[in-house]
Amino acid sequence: MTNNKAALRRSQRFDVNEELTGHIKPTVKIKVLDISEHGLRIESPAALRPAETCEVTVKAPGGAVVLRGRVARCRLNMVKQDDGSIARVYHAGLEFSEEDCGSEEVKALMSDVCLKEQPAEMTTESQSETTEGKIVNAM
Repeated sequence: MTNNKAALRRSQRFDVNEELTGHIKPTVKIKVLDISEHGLRIESPAALRPAETCEVTVKAPGGAVVLRGRVARCRLNMVKQDDGSIARVYHAGLEFSEEDCGSEEVKALMSDVCLKEQPAEMTTESQSETTEGKIVNAM
């Protein structure tokens, strides 16, 4: 994304400083890629339907944090694994519900897990990195 898009955001995104995991629904495991006061970007093995409302449980250092939000977007990404194989993952942007947006719970989570020195890069999905490897193609 360009700096112009970053300027249009309501709040700055921050990378997480450690692997932060959780789940949506009881069975869909997720990884948090970045977070802001208004939402978060996650990686999931399953597609999430845009405009769908969901509940995310994040396993934070201080205990589980439950946040509610709306799926703003979801994109399929093909990720090259360390062994050379290709895996499908989805990157989804979730916008927090009005009650969670900027809440003390979100601010505490950000304080615990974010790299405050440098905001998340505003790159295109095809340029971002994942734990398993580098994205080789975005669809």
